[in-house]
Amino acid sequence: MKLLGCIALVFAWAVTALANTEKVIFIAPSSIGLSDDSLSLAALQLSTITPEKRTIRTNIKVDFPTPESPDGLSHWYLLRTLNAGQRYELRVCWAAVQPTAFQIDTYEVAEVFDTPHLIQKLALYAERADRRTQNTTITSTRDGKESLLFLHVQAAADYFTTNKTRMLDPPFVDIDLILDPYLWNVFPQSLGPTAVYILVLAFGGCDDAQPIGNAATPSNSSTATLTTVPPRHPFYAMPSELIFDIVDLLPPEAFINLAFANYPLLSANGLAPALSRPRVAYITTNTRLPALFPLIRMPAEITLQIMRHLRPLDVMRFVVANYQDLARQGIAPPMTAEMIAQLRIAVGIRRGLG
Repeated sequence: MKLLGCIALVFAWAVTALANTEKVIFIAPSSIGLSDDSLSLAALQLSTITPEKRTIRTNIKVDFPTPESPDGLSHWYLLRTLNAGQRYELRVCWAAVQPTAFQIDTYEVAEVFDTPHLIQKLALYAERADRRTQNTTITSTRDGKESLLFLHVQAAADYFTTNKTRMLDPPFVDIDLILDPYLWNVFPQSLGPTAVYILVLAFGGCDDAQPIGNAATPSNSSTATLTTVPPRHPFYAMPSELIFDIVDLLPPEAFINLAFANYPLLSANGLAPALSRPRVAYITTNTRLPALFPLIRMPAEITLQIMRHLRPLDVMRFVVANYQDLARQGIAPPMTAEMIAQLRIAVGIRRGLG
Protein backbone atom coordinates (compact mmCIF):
# COMPACT_ATOMS: atom_id res chain seq x y z
CA MET A 1 0.00 0.00 0.00
CA LYS A 2 2.87 2.37 0.74
CA LEU A 3 4.35 1.71 -2.69
CA LEU A 4 0.99 2.36 -4.35
CA GLY A 5 0.71 5.61 -2.42
CA CYS A 6 4.12 6.71 -3.66
CA ILE A 7 3.24 5.92 -7.27
CA ALA A 8 -0.09 7.71 -6.93
CA LEU A 9 1.65 10.85 -5.71
CA VAL A 10 4.04 10.73 -8.66
CA PHE A 11 1.03 10.70 -10.98
CA ALA A 12 -0.66 13.49 -9.04
CA TRP A 13 2.49 15.54 -9.37
CA ALA A 14 2.70 14.83 -13.08
CA VAL A 15 -0.92 15.68 -13.74
CA THR A 16 -1.12 18.83 -11.73
CA ALA A 17 2.16 20.48 -12.63
CA LEU A 18 0.85 22.08 -15.75
CA ALA A 19 1.47 25.82 -15.30
CA ASN A 20 2.15 27.43 -18.71
CA THR A 21 2.15 23.98 -20.27
CA GLU A 22 -0.18 22.22 -22.66
CA LYS A 23 0.33 18.62 -23.69
CA VAL A 24 -1.03 15.80 -25.76
CA ILE A 25 -0.52 12.11 -24.97
CA PHE A 26 -0.53 9.64 -27.84
CA ILE A 27 0.59 6.17 -28.87
CA ALA A 28 2.91 5.98 -31.86
CA PRO A 29 1.20 4.36 -34.86
CA SER A 30 2.45 1.42 -36.84
CA SER A 31 5.34 2.00 -39.21
CA ILE A 32 4.44 2.89 -42.78
CA GLY A 33 6.37 3.03 -46.03
CA LEU A 34 7.36 6.52 -47.16
CA SER A 35 8.22 5.82 -50.76
CA ASP A 36 5.20 7.75 -52.04
CA ASP A 37 5.09 10.44 -49.37
CA SER A 38 8.75 11.27 -48.68
CA LEU A 39 8.99 13.83 -51.49
CA SER A 40 5.79 15.53 -50.35
CA LEU A 41 7.01 15.65 -46.75
CA ALA A 42 10.39 17.01 -47.79
CA ALA A 43 8.74 19.76 -49.83
CA LEU A 44 6.83 20.93 -46.76
CA GLN A 45 10.09 21.75 -44.92
CA LEU A 46 8.56 21.12 -41.50
CA SER A 47 10.57 21.22 -38.30
CA THR A 48 11.09 17.66 -37.09
CA ILE A 49 11.10 16.24 -33.56
CA THR A 50 12.49 12.77 -32.94
CA PRO A 51 13.32 10.63 -29.88
CA GLU A 52 16.97 11.56 -30.52
CA LYS A 53 16.26 15.31 -30.88
CA ARG A 54 13.35 15.67 -28.50
CA THR A 55 13.29 19.44 -27.96
CA ILE A 56 12.74 22.39 -30.24
CA ARG A 57 13.05 25.93 -28.90
CA THR A 58 11.52 28.47 -31.22
CA ASN A 59 9.17 31.44 -31.40
CA ILE A 60 5.88 31.35 -33.23
CA LYS A 61 3.40 33.85 -34.54
CA VAL A 62 0.04 34.00 -32.75
CA ASP A 63 -3.23 35.71 -33.54
CA PHE A 64 -6.49 36.43 -31.82
CA PRO A 65 -9.32 33.94 -32.44
CA THR A 66 -11.55 34.61 -35.43
CA PRO A 67 -14.69 32.85 -36.70
CA GLU A 68 -12.53 31.20 -39.37
CA SER A 69 -9.78 30.22 -36.90
CA PRO A 70 -11.36 29.92 -33.43
CA ASP A 71 -8.23 28.26 -32.00
CA GLY A 72 -5.75 30.74 -33.42
CA LEU A 73 -2.93 30.41 -35.92
CA SER A 74 -1.81 26.97 -37.16
CA HIS A 75 1.72 25.59 -36.91
CA TRP A 76 2.75 22.17 -38.18
CA TYR A 77 5.61 19.85 -37.20
CA LEU A 78 6.68 16.28 -37.87
CA LEU A 79 7.19 13.63 -35.18
CA ARG A 80 9.49 11.04 -36.74
CA THR A 81 11.27 7.74 -36.01
CA LEU A 82 8.88 6.97 -33.16
CA ASN A 83 8.73 3.51 -31.62
CA ALA A 84 5.48 1.99 -32.85
CA GLY A 85 3.14 1.18 -29.99
CA GLN A 86 4.99 3.32 -27.43
CA ARG A 87 3.19 6.02 -25.47
CA TYR A 88 4.55 9.57 -25.76
CA GLU A 89 3.77 12.97 -24.33
CA LEU A 90 4.30 16.16 -26.35
CA ARG A 91 4.43 19.34 -24.28
CA VAL A 92 4.32 22.97 -25.32
CA CYS A 93 5.86 25.25 -22.68
CA TRP A 94 5.82 29.03 -22.69
CA ALA A 95 6.37 31.98 -20.35
CA ALA A 96 3.60 33.35 -18.14
CA VAL A 97 4.32 36.85 -19.41
CA GLN A 98 3.07 35.79 -22.86
CA PRO A 99 -0.58 34.75 -22.32
CA THR A 100 -1.45 32.26 -25.04
CA ALA A 101 -4.05 29.53 -25.53
CA PHE A 102 -2.76 26.40 -27.27
CA GLN A 103 -4.60 23.56 -28.96
CA ILE A 104 -2.45 20.51 -29.75
CA ASP A 105 -3.39 17.56 -31.97
CA THR A 106 -1.57 14.70 -33.66
CA TYR A 107 -2.58 13.12 -36.96
CA GLU A 108 -1.37 10.20 -39.00
CA VAL A 109 -0.03 11.05 -42.45
CA ALA A 110 -2.90 9.41 -44.33
CA GLU A 111 -5.49 11.24 -42.21
CA VAL A 112 -4.01 14.65 -43.05
CA PHE A 113 -3.62 13.92 -46.76
CA ASP A 114 -7.17 12.53 -46.97
CA THR A 115 -8.91 15.34 -45.03
CA PRO A 116 -9.51 18.50 -47.10
CA HIS A 117 -9.50 21.07 -44.29
CA LEU A 118 -6.34 19.60 -42.73
CA ILE A 119 -4.38 19.45 -45.96
CA GLN A 120 -5.51 23.01 -46.71
CA LYS A 121 -4.22 24.26 -43.34
CA LEU A 122 -0.96 22.38 -43.88
CA ALA A 123 -0.49 23.85 -47.35
CA LEU A 124 -1.17 27.39 -46.11
CA TYR A 125 1.35 26.94 -43.31
CA ALA A 126 4.01 25.66 -45.73
CA GLU A 127 3.69 28.92 -47.69
CA ARG A 128 3.87 31.27 -44.70
CA ALA A 129 6.94 33.46 -44.37
CA ASP A 130 6.77 33.78 -40.57
CA ARG A 131 7.52 30.15 -39.70
CA ARG A 132 10.81 29.11 -38.09
CA THR A 133 12.12 25.75 -39.27
CA GLN A 134 14.62 23.43 -37.59
CA ASN A 135 15.89 19.96 -38.45
CA THR A 136 13.92 19.70 -41.69
CA THR A 137 15.95 17.00 -43.47
CA ILE A 138 13.89 13.96 -44.52
CA THR A 139 15.99 10.80 -44.70
CA SER A 140 14.51 7.37 -45.20
CA THR A 141 15.15 4.55 -42.77
CA ARG A 142 16.97 1.42 -43.87
CA ASP A 143 13.78 -0.46 -44.70
CA GLY A 144 11.93 2.63 -45.91
CA LYS A 145 9.39 2.40 -43.08
CA GLU A 146 8.93 4.41 -39.92
CA SER A 147 6.34 5.50 -37.39
CA LEU A 148 5.56 9.20 -37.75
CA LEU A 149 2.84 11.72 -37.06
CA PHE A 150 1.93 15.26 -37.93
CA LEU A 151 1.83 17.61 -34.95
CA HIS A 152 -0.68 20.45 -35.29
CA VAL A 153 -0.24 23.32 -32.82
CA GLN A 154 -2.77 26.15 -32.85
CA ALA A 155 -1.88 29.28 -30.88
CA ALA A 156 -4.23 32.12 -29.97
CA ALA A 157 -3.32 35.31 -28.13
CA ASP A 158 -5.12 35.20 -24.79
CA TYR A 159 -5.10 38.72 -23.39
CA PHE A 160 -6.58 42.19 -23.76
CA THR A 161 -4.68 45.45 -23.68
CA THR A 162 -5.31 49.08 -24.48
CA ASN A 163 -2.17 49.00 -26.62
CA LYS A 164 -3.64 49.02 -30.13
CA THR A 165 -0.41 47.82 -31.72
CA ARG A 166 -0.35 44.66 -29.60
CA MET A 167 -4.02 44.04 -30.28
CA LEU A 168 -3.59 44.39 -34.04
CA ASP A 169 -0.29 42.52 -34.26
CA PRO A 170 0.41 40.24 -31.26
CA PRO A 171 4.13 39.63 -30.70
CA PHE A 172 5.74 36.26 -31.34
CA VAL A 173 5.62 33.78 -28.44
CA ASP A 174 8.71 31.85 -27.31
CA ILE A 175 7.95 28.16 -26.84
CA ASP A 176 9.63 24.84 -26.15
CA LEU A 177 8.29 21.73 -27.86
CA ILE A 178 9.31 18.67 -25.84
CA LEU A 179 8.76 15.04 -26.82
CA ASP A 180 8.75 12.84 -23.71
CA PRO A 181 8.58 9.04 -24.14
CA TYR A 182 6.86 7.00 -21.44
CA LEU A 183 8.80 4.42 -19.49
CA TRP A 184 7.03 1.06 -19.84
CA ASN A 185 4.09 3.11 -21.17
CA VAL A 186 3.34 4.08 -17.56
CA PHE A 187 4.83 7.52 -16.80
CA PRO A 188 6.95 10.10 -18.66
CA GLN A 189 10.68 9.54 -18.78
CA SER A 190 11.28 13.05 -17.42
CA LEU A 191 9.66 11.96 -14.15
CA GLY A 192 12.05 9.03 -13.80
CA PRO A 193 14.44 10.71 -11.32
CA THR A 194 11.52 11.89 -9.18
CA ALA A 195 9.96 8.43 -9.17
CA VAL A 196 13.27 6.81 -8.22
CA TYR A 197 13.76 9.29 -5.37
CA ILE A 198 10.29 8.62 -3.94
CA LEU A 199 10.62 4.85 -4.31
CA VAL A 200 13.98 4.92 -2.52
CA LEU A 201 12.31 6.76 0.34
CA ALA A 202 9.45 4.27 0.33
CA PHE A 203 11.65 1.17 0.44
CA GLY A 204 14.56 2.55 2.44
CA GLY A 205 12.84 4.67 5.04
CA CYS A 206 9.41 3.33 5.84
CA ASP A 207 10.41 -0.01 7.30
CA ASP A 208 12.82 1.64 9.72
CA ALA A 209 10.35 4.26 10.94
CA GLN A 210 8.62 3.79 14.27
CA PRO A 211 5.26 5.07 15.48
CA ILE A 212 5.40 8.66 16.56
CA GLY A 213 4.63 9.85 20.05
CA ASN A 214 5.70 6.84 22.13
CA ALA A 215 6.26 7.84 25.74
CA ALA A 216 8.80 6.14 27.97
CA THR A 217 8.74 6.74 31.71
CA PRO A 218 11.91 5.81 33.62
CA SER A 219 11.16 3.75 36.73
CA ASN A 220 13.45 5.83 38.93
CA SER A 221 12.09 9.23 37.99
CA SER A 222 8.79 10.99 38.46
CA THR A 223 9.32 13.01 35.30
CA ALA A 224 8.06 11.41 32.12
CA THR A 225 10.37 11.63 29.15
CA LEU A 226 8.69 11.85 25.77
CA THR A 227 10.51 10.05 22.99
CA THR A 228 9.40 11.04 19.51
CA VAL A 229 10.59 9.48 16.30
CA PRO A 230 9.60 10.17 12.69
CA PRO A 231 6.05 9.15 11.72
CA ARG A 232 5.49 6.00 9.74
CA HIS A 233 5.08 7.67 6.36
CA PRO A 234 6.77 7.11 2.99
CA PHE A 235 7.77 10.77 2.72
CA TYR A 236 8.84 11.45 6.31
CA ALA A 237 12.46 12.02 5.22
CA MET A 238 11.58 14.62 2.60
CA PRO A 239 12.70 18.21 3.20
CA SER A 240 9.89 20.48 4.32
CA GLU A 241 10.31 22.58 1.18
CA LEU A 242 9.58 19.55 -1.01
CA ILE A 243 6.50 18.67 1.05
CA PHE A 244 5.26 22.25 0.64
CA ASP A 245 5.80 22.05 -3.13
CA ILE A 246 3.83 18.80 -3.36
CA VAL A 247 0.97 20.19 -1.27
CA ASP A 248 0.81 23.33 -3.42
CA LEU A 249 0.19 21.15 -6.48
CA LEU A 250 -2.69 19.20 -4.97
CA PRO A 251 -6.34 20.23 -5.36
CA PRO A 252 -8.19 20.75 -2.04
CA GLU A 253 -9.89 17.35 -2.00
CA ALA A 254 -6.59 15.52 -2.59
CA PHE A 255 -4.81 17.60 0.07
CA ILE A 256 -7.58 16.85 2.60
CA ASN A 257 -7.22 13.11 1.98
CA LEU A 258 -3.44 13.35 2.32
CA ALA A 259 -3.74 15.35 5.55
CA PHE A 260 -6.06 12.89 7.29
CA ALA A 261 -3.96 9.92 6.20
CA ASN A 262 -0.74 11.50 7.54
CA TYR A 263 -1.91 14.05 10.08
CA PRO A 264 1.17 14.04 12.38
CA LEU A 265 3.50 14.70 9.44
CA LEU A 266 1.50 17.63 8.09
CA SER A 267 0.85 19.05 11.54
CA ALA A 268 4.57 18.95 12.30
CA ASN A 269 5.18 20.97 9.12
CA GLY A 270 2.55 23.57 9.96
CA LEU A 271 0.10 22.37 7.30
CA ALA A 272 -2.61 21.16 9.70
CA PRO A 273 -3.84 22.57 13.02
CA ALA A 274 -3.17 21.03 16.42
CA LEU A 275 -5.94 18.76 17.68
CA SER A 276 -7.61 18.40 21.06
CA ARG A 277 -9.34 15.29 22.38
CA PRO A 278 -12.86 16.81 22.05
CA ARG A 279 -12.14 17.79 18.47
CA VAL A 280 -10.91 14.28 17.62
CA ALA A 281 -14.04 12.87 19.26
CA TYR A 282 -16.13 15.16 17.08
CA ILE A 283 -14.29 14.07 13.94
CA THR A 284 -14.24 10.34 14.65
CA THR A 285 -17.79 9.96 15.96
CA ASN A 286 -21.20 11.36 15.17
CA THR A 287 -21.02 13.69 18.15
CA ARG A 288 -22.94 16.84 17.34
CA LEU A 289 -20.49 19.43 18.59
CA PRO A 290 -21.15 22.90 17.21
CA ALA A 291 -18.85 23.73 14.33
CA LEU A 292 -16.58 26.73 14.71
CA PHE A 293 -17.57 27.97 11.26
CA PRO A 294 -21.11 26.71 10.50
CA LEU A 295 -21.42 25.95 6.81
CA ILE A 296 -23.80 27.84 4.60
CA ARG A 297 -25.81 25.27 2.70
CA MET A 298 -24.21 25.38 -0.71
CA PRO A 299 -23.08 22.83 -3.31
CA ALA A 300 -19.85 20.96 -2.66
CA GLU A 301 -18.41 22.33 -5.90
CA ILE A 302 -18.68 25.90 -4.61
CA THR A 303 -17.14 24.94 -1.27
CA LEU A 304 -14.17 23.34 -3.07
CA GLN A 305 -13.80 26.39 -5.28
CA ILE A 306 -13.59 28.60 -2.19
CA MET A 307 -11.02 26.26 -0.65
CA ARG A 308 -8.77 26.68 -3.68
CA HIS A 309 -8.18 30.26 -2.55
CA LEU A 310 -7.20 29.31 1.01
CA ARG A 311 -3.81 28.39 2.40
CA PRO A 312 -3.39 24.65 3.17
CA LEU A 313 -3.42 25.33 6.92
CA ASP A 314 -6.64 27.33 6.63
CA VAL A 315 -8.19 24.57 4.52
CA MET A 316 -7.53 22.05 7.28
CA ARG A 317 -8.74 24.42 9.99
CA PHE A 318 -12.00 24.74 8.11
CA VAL A 319 -12.27 20.98 7.55
CA VAL A 320 -11.45 20.08 11.15
CA ALA A 321 -14.02 22.57 12.44
CA ASN A 322 -16.75 21.34 10.08
CA TYR A 323 -15.78 17.72 9.49
CA GLN A 324 -19.21 16.13 9.91
CA ASP A 325 -20.87 18.47 7.41
CA LEU A 326 -18.03 18.17 4.91
CA ALA A 327 -17.96 14.38 5.20
CA ARG A 328 -21.67 14.24 4.41
CA GLN A 329 -20.98 16.37 1.32
CA GLY A 330 -18.22 14.01 0.22
CA ILE A 331 -15.49 16.64 0.59
CA ALA A 332 -13.83 15.12 3.66
CA PRO A 333 -13.00 11.40 3.61
CA PRO A 334 -14.87 8.89 5.78
CA MET A 335 -12.94 7.85 8.86
CA THR A 336 -10.98 4.61 8.81
CA ALA A 337 -9.12 2.89 11.63
CA GLU A 338 -5.80 4.07 10.20
CA MET A 339 -6.97 7.69 10.02
CA ILE A 340 -8.29 7.59 13.59
CA ALA A 341 -4.94 6.24 14.75
CA GLN A 342 -3.14 9.09 12.99
CA LEU A 343 -5.37 11.69 14.67
CA ARG A 344 -4.84 10.16 18.10
CA ILE A 345 -1.10 10.10 17.55
CA ALA A 346 -1.26 13.80 16.69
CA VAL A 347 -3.12 14.49 19.95
CA GLY A 348 -0.54 12.48 21.89
CA ILE A 349 2.30 14.51 20.42
CA ARG A 350 0.58 17.77 21.30
CA ARG A 351 -0.12 16.70 24.88
CA GLY A 352 3.43 15.39 25.30
CA LEU A 353 5.04 18.53 23.96
CA GLY A 354 2.70 20.73 25.95
